[in-house]
Amino acid sequence: MTNQQRQAHETSVSAKDKRKQRKELESARREYESKMALLAAEEEGDAGKASVSHMVLPDYRSGRNEKDIWVRNVSLSLDNGKSLLDDGELKFSHQRRYGLVGKNGVGKTTLLKAIAAFQVEGFPRHHRVLHVRQEIRAAGGSVSVLQAVMDADVERNTLMEEEKELLKRLEGEGGRDTDGVDIKEKLNKLKARSKSEEADEKFNADLKRLDEVYERLQIIGSDSAESKAAMILTGLQFTPEMQSGPTSALSGGWRMRVALAAALFIEPDLLMLDEPTNHLDLEAVLWLESYLQSYRHTVIVVSHDRSFLNEVCTDTIEFKNRKLTYYKGDYDTYVKTSEENIKNSMRVYQAYQDKRAHMMEFIDKFRCSAARAKLVQSRIKTVEKMDLEAPEPVVIEQLWRFAIPNPEPLGRPIISIDDVWFDYMPVDEVSGSKKPKDDWILQKVNFGVDLDSRMGILGANGAGERVKFYIRLNILDALNNCFIRHEQAKAPSST
Repeated sequence: MTNQQRQAHETSVSAKDKRKQRKELESARREYESKMALLAAEEEGDAGKASVSHMVLPDYRSGRNEKDIWVRNVSLSLDNGKSLLDDGELKFSHQRRYGLVGKNGVGKTTLLKAIAAFQVEGFPRHHRVLHVRQEIRAAGGSVSVLQAVMDADVERNTLMEEEKELLKRLEGEGGRDTDGVDIKEKLNKLKARSKSEEADEKFNADLKRLDEVYERLQIIGSDSAESKAAMILTGLQFTPEMQSGPTSALSGGWRMRVALAAALFIEPDLLMLDEPTNHLDLEAVLWLESYLQSYRHTVIVVSHDRSFLNEVCTDTIEFKNRKLTYYKGDYDTYVKTSEENIKNSMRVYQAYQDKRAHMMEFIDKFRCSAARAKLVQSRIKTVEKMDLEAPEPVVIEQLWRFAIPNPEPLGRPIISIDDVWFDYMPVDEVSGSKKPKDDWILQKVNFGVDLDSRMGILGANGAGERVKFYIRLNILDALNNCFIRHEQAKAPSST
């Protein structure tokens, strides 16, 4: 739908309404800054801990183990009382992948947090639910990346601790070490003891619980936990050295990858990802798309990456005007369906307006006519009934447009880079020895830029794409000054 079509059906905005919109925008900005400050304070308190993800333990005794989720009359508001969602419905079908879309500040992240913390009244508690935040700022502790991912599974850790306590009681303080004994062999020996006369009621209760713990550990794949975590980290471009290294040495982008790896490792029944592609390179994004397409449970994704939503999502949820609207299909299908719905609503509303105007014209024309008084009264009642059942007026948002002015013509070359070598630390600060040139970030780089060039720089994180960009802007000095830029060329950037 074009801007002209939108303008044709859009009422003029008064100066008072514009001032009101500016105040609301400023209020939303302050709310966002206060929430980010609160998040930073919370994460400062968690600094040094190994956990990169938090999951509330489910209660498997509640519910009837339904895999679908359907919660009605859901309302959500901020601490200041501002309402975000009124009488909404949460409808998540098993093995469906939902894209949650809406304007920034509408409440998408707040809704995901409330679901993850089981703060939504009536939400079934027998599901494993996990929310991966958009930003993680804590250092992450000194444990290895691989161990941090494994430690993120709260249920697995709790079950393993309970297993130790149960075995300690069942085998006794003086019991022999059975760490190397197979689980089935352990259970068989303990069950044999339970049939003897020395077994009491407490022993049998502990044995029954141990059997339940082992069954649950088997369901969540505890035996293959390390290999599974390593596979996920490898898919997210972690080398074996990085997996064994401490999480405290990672940058913010790589810490986000650890949190994402932890979520995929836990494999919750409801996985909620908030802007998961923000810190991923192209190869990692493609791997994540493939992984989510074959995910065995339910996924909710918040993302502004249209291509990612199209590849991953089977359904789309629109969060708008304090309501949740569900659409079948990926993001492109949602856009087409939404625009068609708007056109249909506009036609219905226009038909109502035309019919009402026609009847009001008749009423105004014959209002003072005694001969048509009954007919006029009938039309007035009809109009009043129409107004009670009138369709909602269609509010169409203006498309945001911007333009980049064309530069003045310049001679060639605009930018020329010839045989560039670069590294941040060509000389070791401690030993003073020179770094081998084969280990430098950039080696023998050659390329040029003209007025009609449209370039995209791709590569894994840390491969030097941004270094090339900075050299091109003459922010960093390359070896041998093999950089030429037109003296009249202007190069603004946004990274």
